[in-house]
Amino acid sequence: MFLKEAFKQYYDLKAQESEALVSKIKFYHPYGTVGELPSHSESNPVRFGEKPENVDLIDVSNRIRTFTEGVDPKDSNILEIRNRLLEAEKIVFLGFGFDDLNMSLLFPGANKENDSILVDPAYGESSGFSPQFLGTVHKMSADNVKVISENLKKMSVGISMPKLDDCRCCEFFDNYWKALGG
Repeated sequence: MFLKEAFKQYYDLKAQESEALVSKIKFYHPYGTVGELPSHSESNPVRFGEKPENVDLIDVSNRIRTFTEGVDPKDSNILEIRNRLLEAEKIVFLGFGFDDLNMSLLFPGANKENDSILVDPAYGESSGFSPQFLGTVHKMSADNVKVISENLKKMSVGISMPKLDDCRCCEFFDNYWKALGG
């Protein structure tokens, strides 16, 4: 719902145009979900903030994965996520947190002490991975932001430092609407 409203506001789209755009976005949930957005729902959704009174809680709980289940390529969509990241020109992190386990999930070798993060058997000798990284680091210390920036910089070839902004997601769109649009 956030992106639908953000697209309407920042790109002056009508509700139908914004919904059509959001429906084209592939969302990945390596740790599962308890429900889907109404426009993405296939069955039995639990809407955000809603009490799941008329929902099978066993079914809902089976949709959630632990950290270790989320990183198992046989039991998650992690390989698809990694492949999509390698194709990306821009990677936007909204409310991500940059936890070490999450970074390892997305980028194998992200927490190893080496100069070339993506020299990993999963990616081959040299991936040429060079997206633009943008994201929110709301209420993180300057020291943590510096470490996150340096780690993201190590992951790609020949790009400038990532653009990480101490702001909420809605403010991020205020600050980067033009950079995200083109």
